Amino acid sequence: EVNLVLEGLDLPAGQTPDDAIGGSAVQLFLQSARRAHLDFELTVENLPHIDRICHLTEGMPLGIVLAAAWVEMLSPAEIVAEIQADIDFLTANMGDLPPRQRSMRAVFDYSWHLLNEEEQRLLARLSVFRGGFSRAAAQAVTGAPLRRLLALVNKSLLQRHVASGRFTLHELIQQLAAEKVERFGETAAARRAHGEYYLSWLAKHQAGLEQQVQLETLRKLRPDDQNLQAAGLWAAETGATDQLLAVMHAFPYYFFLAGREHDAIAFYRQLLQHLPEGDGSLSDMADDTTFLRACLLNRLQDLGYVPGDGEAAIDIDRLLTYFQARGARLEEALVYQHLGYRAQEEEGAQRALHFFGQQETIYRQEGEVFRLPNCLGRTAMAALFAGEVEASRQLSERFLATVREYRNVLHEPVALSFTAVSALFDDLDYEGANELFVDMAARGRAIWQEGLSIWALVGGLLYQGIIALLQGQLEAARRIERELRDVAEVRNSPREIRRVSSFTSLLNATEGRYQEAEVPALPSSGSRVLSINFITVALTAYGQGDRQLALATCIGAWSIPIARRWPALFLQYMPVVCALLADQEAHARAAALMAMSRAHPACPRGWWEIMDLVREVDTRLQEALTKEELRAAQRQGRELVVEETAPLLLEELKTLAATGS
Repeated sequence: EVNLVLEGLDLPAGQTPDDAIGGSAVQLFLQSARRAHLDFELTVENLPHIDRICHLTEGMPLGIVLAAAWVEMLSPAEIVAEIQADIDFLTANMGDLPPRQRSMRAVFDYSWHLLNEEEQRLLARLSVFRGGFSRAAAQAVTGAPLRRLLALVNKSLLQRHVASGRFTLHELIQQLAAEKVERFGETAAARRAHGEYYLSWLAKHQAGLEQQVQLETLRKLRPDDQNLQAAGLWAAETGATDQLLAVMHAFPYYFFLAGREHDAIAFYRQLLQHLPEGDGSLSDMADDTTFLRACLLNRLQDLGYVPGDGEAAIDIDRLLTYFQARGARLEEALVYQHLGYRAQEEEGAQRALHFFGQQETIYRQEGEVFRLPNCLGRTAMAALFAGEVEASRQLSERFLATVREYRNVLHEPVALSFTAVSALFDDLDYEGANELFVDMAARGRAIWQEGLSIWALVGGLLYQGIIALLQGQLEAARRIERELRDVAEVRNSPREIRRVSSFTSLLNATEGRYQEAEVPALPSSGSRVLSINFITVALTAYGQGDRQLALATCIGAWSIPIARRWPALFLQYMPVVCALLADQEAHARAAALMAMSRAHPACPRGWWEIMDLVREVDTRLQEALTKEELRAAQRQGRELVVEETAPLLLEELKTLAATGS
């Protein structure tokens, strides 16, 4: 008979095969796999899946041996999928093993029959938990006293972690125990008790997520992330609408504080899919399910969700009418935010200021002071895009003061970024701006190390990279790019990975490596003129031969008032514009504009010195014009005034676009 240790083997550590091979769990997997497949090797590609197998089996030797036996037919990735789909996959036909050790189910069934009925029922009920649970949660959901929990611990069916005091069920035991709760006929009751407990617990902490103790509150909630989401899905499936509505403001803060917008989108979509059929037209003002559906759509819009094929677009005008009629003031305020962003894109920043002002008014009327910082930040940014620099400065100061008053550590780096951006593009103080972005990144790193949002860290580093690029320090910009990519990939944040990818594409386009650059999606608000996506699109699109997109992008950027108010922003696009003019044989005009730009203090000379397109434009102009013509155009250009030329040049580009040349 084979004797197997009860505790699991050492789980993999490290990101490379050389690091992981030191773990006894991986060693056992390799030894067992090579019995089935002599040439099996540990590689960078299969390491994550072998790691997952070891964790799924929690390092239990029998589970590892049974899983490894399948490498003759399946890849490690396929083995993971099979284990997660069916516990009976881990079965062996080994005549030298006693029946109770020939599968994970047999091992579990042997242990199950050693339990008395009370212990069996308790283990079955505990299967409703996801990712661990506290003693209080276990007792509230199952009604079991501590001594029964400890009895399962002593029989190695339940684990207790001394440091945290939390309990966990092995994933495979949880899967098998879930079958037992169905046989007892207690599935619905167990899920209800679990759902009601966690939604009530979240509701109790909802105020803490919105106030000065938000980080402490998040630390309390985070270990039960899977339980909280499972509770929300239970409520959606069973029509417990009132309990889900009670935490509708908690979930957004919970995901936002942790920087998990991507997870939030997936969760809200799941909730919508599990809701009972309701009034999709949002006409029934009295129906709570309809109200819940509208709230979820409101949150998806807040996260920038774009419906896929076959999905209806979110009608924010209809949402506004619905929430106004329903008297849901906070939901109405959130819709004003969406309307502000849309106005910023379609009607201009001045109209956006109106909607953001409506949002601020509601928050003040409702006493929602903790929601004000974000609102003030949006209003300050809209004022900036409208070209109202002084008003934006005043709003930024109010924003920072409010953030500090309520000790909102997540928003303080955002408030500092306003001062830094102004120093960079208005004052042209590269050194001072860089110091502020270093401070922003340091604060962001501290927030990130708490397991929270990485927005501030990525933003601070990204602008340090932009400043390095503007000064022609390509090697420094590349170094920052590598650090950015490491940070974004460690957190696996899709949004931040996209931001970093856009910066990478900008660097590639600067060097003329256009085929290695990707054309990023343009931001859907007026922030586009400060977004590196816009200049990246303009430069990359031109380099890849899409002249129309390059032209449209320059027009879009220059249509924002602040781009004409701050020459540093306006001049970023000049190489692309002059290349487009050269394509139209307007060589003298292009030469004059390049000379005007180089003579201005805001010209990013360092960047232009290393930019492939600038060298290309200069060469084309030298070849197309005689020396006298070139010198004359340059003299004329040095007499031009950027602030006067900007609106005239914008109209020239619009005419060029209209003619389709």
